[in-house]
Amino acid sequence: MTGLEKHQGSGNKIMNANAAYYRNAFFSVALSVAASLVIMAGTAGLMTA
Repeated sequence: MTGLEKHQGSGNKIMNANAAYYRNAFFSVALSVAASLVIMAGTAGLMTA
């Protein structure tokens, strides 16, 4: 195993960690957007009622 291969392996680990981080960040953003849409729809429904 050369030094380059070792470096490539650590690079893959970092990329996997980043992918998991971005997936979690995207999920939490999507969740908060969905929650605010539900709240907005609820308040709009109350206003028109």
